[in-house]
Amino acid sequence: MWRRRTQSSFGPPFVHLALAGNVLLAFACGSGGGGGGGGATAPITMGNAETLAGAVVRAIHHSVFVPLAVDAAIPPDVGALQAAGEIPGRDIPATSPRAAFGPNVVDCDVSGDIELQGDVADPGTYTQGDVVMGDYTLCSVDLLYEFDGRMDFTIASLSGDLLGNSYATRLAVVFGAFDTSFGVLDGRLTVDLDTTTNPSAYGVSGSSLTIEENGGTHTLVNFTTDVEVYPIMTRDRYAFSTDGQMTSSEFTGSVSFTTTADLVDGLLVFFPGELPPLPPNGELRILGRSNASIRVDPVDTFDVHLNIDLDGNGSIDALVETTWDELLLR
Repeated sequence: MWRRRTQSSFGPPFVHLALAGNVLLAFACGSGGGGGGGGATAPITMGNAETLAGAVVRAIHHSVFVPLAVDAAIPPDVGALQAAGEIPGRDIPATSPRAAFGPNVVDCDVSGDIELQGDVADPGTYTQGDVVMGDYTLCSVDLLYEFDGRMDFTIASLSGDLLGNSYATRLAVVFGAFDTSFGVLDGRLTVDLDTTTNPSAYGVSGSSLTIEENGGTHTLVNFTTDVEVYPIMTRDRYAFSTDGQMTSSEFTGSVSFTTTADLVDGLLVFFPGELPPLPPNGELRILGRSNASIRVDPVDTFDVHLNIDLDGNGSIDALVETTWDELLLR
């Protein structure tokens, strides 16, 4: 069985270690938030404020579910089908500290499959330093996620059993046109998963993550998103904070964003192809050219206010009353 919860080709076995180096490079280069940007800073005007705010809200909301999707996509087979010994294309001495495996095709829980290969220290389980490369084909693991495309990862640190219910791990993840239930992902990221705490803690950070959705493309730059998932009665809810910059096909230039108050109490219930409702509490600030800004203030689960400062003097020049749905579906 798959874990709880949540058409490229592979090279021959001798490329494993080179690819491992590339995935480890993602960990070295992919973390951190703040600083940087993407080209000239975007102006904020009455003509573009709602469009710009909608693009930012969608992009950061997608980033919330990146670590949750990675957690759900971690495959259960990590070389158990080809343990240490003679492996086609490569001889593994009995004294070798690592063993190459694959390519193996593994069925997903509901439908689809993954072609896997990599280098592991202990076939059949996960250990720090393991490299796993996966090519997902319409892989459905539960009612929430379906994956298609490439996701490779290296385990930078691990405590606990990654195939169990209690673990803390840091992964260097590389996406290659990785189609999820909420968008297509490309980028090199650091992903943190910690289910040993209550609430569970998830995080994603990187120098660049491109998200393609609904015909648009958003690129998060030098960003960090931290998520907490906590149970309330029979339903899980979530809270998150985020900071970084982004560009988008929906506006010209770049903006920066930060949660000046964590967005709290979103309901973690949704259907395939949809995102959960955004939290009704918190505050998000979007900063453009000449310190012009948009303050996104949730009113409740449905309604939200955009407080717009057009000249950057700190005073609100316009108030737009809208809804989360309007921002998410623009």
